[in-house]
Amino acid sequence: MKKPVQGAPERGKDLLVALLATAYAVLMVWAGGMKYLLLSAVIYGPGTVLYIKARMEQQRQVFSGFERGVFAVVLLGRRVNRGCQKFCVRA
Repeated sequence: MKKPVQGAPERGKDLLVALLATAYAVLMVWAGGMKYLLLSAVIYGPGTVLYIKARMEQQRQVFSGFERGVFAVVLLGRRVNRGCQKFCVRA
């Protein structure tokens, strides 16, 4: 039995769901404030490792140029969070 090829209507629905999920995640991180923004950078780390592994298994490029920049900012946020845990004064 031949597998049906995914067409434009299905991809459009997937894109809409992805955009809504991304907007929701961004709003939740923003609403949490700086403390939870830095914490989310720590949480996204293991997810990024799984993403990289999956892309490498598919023999596809891991990150585009823009995605590399976003990944660098997340790594920087994670580093700032670790440094802040050791040295920041807590209210």
